[in-house]
Amino acid sequence: MKKLYLSLSIFLGMLSAQSCDEAISPNAEMIASLQLINARKKLLVDKTWKFYLYVTKNPDGSTFTNYSVKDGIGLSSDYAKFTYTFKSDGTFVLSSANTSLQGKWELSSDGNAISTQIGVGSPITYAIETLTSDELEIESSSSKLKLKI
Repeated sequence: MKKLYLSLSIFLGMLSAQSCDEAISPNAEMIASLQLINARKKLLVDKTWKFYLYVTKNPDGSTFTNYSVKDGIGLSSDYAKFTYTFKSDGTFVLSSANTSLQGKWELSSDGNAISTQIGVGSPITYAIETLTSDELEIESSSSKLKLKI
C-alpha cells in the first residue's frame, strides 16, 4: 500500500510540475505576438503622422470623405494641418494648427488593433489595415484614417 501511495504521489507531483512549466513557458504563438507588437511599436512611435485620408462611416453603411490628399477633397480644411504623434510611453498628441489634444494609446494583445483615448472619454479601437515605416491605415466602426510620414 505504501508503494502505491508513493508511486501515486510521485506521479501527481510530476503532473503538477509539468503543468506549471507549460503555464509559464511562452509558446510559439505568444512569442510571435510579442514580436509583432514590438515591431509595430517601433514603426509607430516617435514620428509625426500627417492626415492623408479621413472618411466618416455612417450608421446606414454610407461613407463621407472629409479629407483626401489624393482626391483633393478638403485640402483647405484644417485636416491638412492635423498630425498624430505616438510616444513610446503609451501617450499620443493629436495636433492641428490651433490646438493640441493629448491621450493614451495601446496595441491589442495580438498587435492587430490600436486603441486611443482622450481624457475620460470612451476609447476608440481601430483595426490596423496597414502599418509600414511611412504609412498607417486604421479603421474603426465610425471612421477610416490614412496617415503618412
